[in-house]
Amino acid sequence: MRTPHPPLPDRPPGGYFGESDEDLAAVLRDGEEADGTRPVALLTARHWRPAYDYAVICLATSSQVASMVTEASFRHVLDGLGAGGHALALRPQLLVTVRDTVRTWAADDRMSEALPALRKPAGGRGMRAAKSMTAENRKLAEHAFLGLPGVARCLLWHTEVEDESLSVPAGLLGMEEPIAVAAWEQAREQFRQACLRAHLEFAPTRECGFHNRLLDAPIRRGGALLPDVQEHLSECSYCRYAAAQLSHFEGGLGLLIAESVLGWGARRYYDSRRARGRQGLRPRAGVSRFRARRQRGGESGKDGRLPDDGRPAGGERTGKDARPGDDARRAESGEIPAGRGSAEGGETPAVRGRAGAGGRRGREGRAEGGASPAGGGRRRPQPLSASTGRRAARPAEVSQQALVTGAGLSAALLATVLAVSLWPNEEGGTDSAAAIGASSSRTLSPAQGSQVPPVMSTPSTAAEVASKGERTRLRNVDADLCLGLRDARAVEGAEATLDVCSSAWTQQWVYERDGLLRSVASTGLCLDARADDGVLLLGRCADGDEKRREDLRYDLTDEGELLSRGRDGLAVAPASTDPGADIVVKVRDYSDIQRWRTERP
Repeated sequence: MRTPHPPLPDRPPGGYFGESDEDLAAVLRDGEEADGTRPVALLTARHWRPAYDYAVICLATSSQVASMVTEASFRHVLDGLGAGGHALALRPQLLVTVRDTVRTWAADDRMSEALPALRKPAGGRGMRAAKSMTAENRKLAEHAFLGLPGVARCLLWHTEVEDESLSVPAGLLGMEEPIAVAAWEQAREQFRQACLRAHLEFAPTRECGFHNRLLDAPIRRGGALLPDVQEHLSECSYCRYAAAQLSHFEGGLGLLIAESVLGWGARRYYDSRRARGRQGLRPRAGVSRFRARRQRGGESGKDGRLPDDGRPAGGERTGKDARPGDDARRAESGEIPAGRGSAEGGETPAVRGRAGAGGRRGREGRAEGGASPAGGGRRRPQPLSASTGRRAARPAEVSQQALVTGAGLSAALLATVLAVSLWPNEEGGTDSAAAIGASSSRTLSPAQGSQVPPVMSTPSTAAEVASKGERTRLRNVDADLCLGLRDARAVEGAEATLDVCSSAWTQQWVYERDGLLRSVASTGLCLDARADDGVLLLGRCADGDEKRREDLRYDLTDEGELLSRGRDGLAVAPASTDPGADIVVKVRDYSDIQRWRTERP
């Protein structure tokens, strides 16, 4: 039971709630105080113990040399602050300096003779022999993290690596905690986007760049990677490492940051932070949202650690033990699942997250037990007869079978007349009246008293759809489902998905002459191919950015392929053939899953 007034967390040592690290560094830079030892003492009190702990890890000994390394590292960093450096993310800067100091001393033969503790194979001697402190499968995250603003680096390091309460980095930055919560959430997203940019920037091949947008979206939603992406990962270690690093955003982000920044002894330092126990008693109101958001991040267990199997990749998990991103973490070691996109009961993590407690969702897009899924509100189609594939007739409908049979004969007769009238004449043309009637978009009304239902014409080519500017529905040839919007919401930023075909406004589109695919449900919004890492969203049709103009335009081929002009002809296709699947852009392969039929709604 909550107390009316939760106690505030204890103040950490070093006066965190007085002056920020940057304020103390400013005193060193300006030299205004007569006693310059005060900021040095406060900064040392705040950061000495973690720096000393890491020095012990790097040296593989807790001898006096660890204190010497720590003191030398502090002197080097504080001298830099006095010369104009910044102290926004002082902790990781100090730890990296500790590591480099040990490595430099170990490389000096005279230092090694004077300090035998530097000769340990698991310590200075091993660091001296290492070619690089950062593993190849952490290079992208290292580049991304070091490029973040100092505030973001401080928030991420202390919450994810040090496992401290948000009040600690907020005090180090002189920031109010409610502001720190928002800044922390922004920092996580900044780090993720920086990793994606780094993957694209350093991509060794053009194909790697194509897959950049298809790596993050499935991992972010907890689903499986597309089959062609999995195939590419099995052959490309660069993209395989990128997928593994992105998967840590759904669990174990602190370990990723530690391994990227420190490299040597990162896991031991990361584990030592959790062994200390969490700081803080009860979260203040401003921190509760941070705690809830962090728990939703997907870190397994109470301490947020990945299984200690010697590598960041997770083992095989099924059912409730499965975590988003497991596919990508297994990809890091080359264990690419062949088309595995579901957990226990055939339910993908992405669907499970949207369906909630309503049960597992089947192919029809409805939760078991009769509950509608939270994510789409789609209904199960009517039951079909096993013998005919048609909807099973109820007893009350049996008496109408004769009438329906007569209507069918009349429809067949009408089709025969149309076929004969459209047959080419001797001059190679067709009957003009019949041709006009067949190509007209109007309803062909039957004769008065006839029981034949009206026949609606359906545009069959891209030219017809574009020239008429008519409302159309796009049905995927392979999935037999239609292009719609998630939750049937036609708002800016809404995700495009596969839905059970219906007459809903959110499944109706207008393909215009200039290539825009405009939503009928909200005519100011069009399908955008570059809005969310490969997942198509609704964006404003009249975007003022000329560089993004082509991202809103597509070519509809005669074979039914929808090709993005702004993405070098990548094809629009669903991530899978299940209802609710994301609509993405991927390399054109001429398969049925990349083909769409246009039809009148």
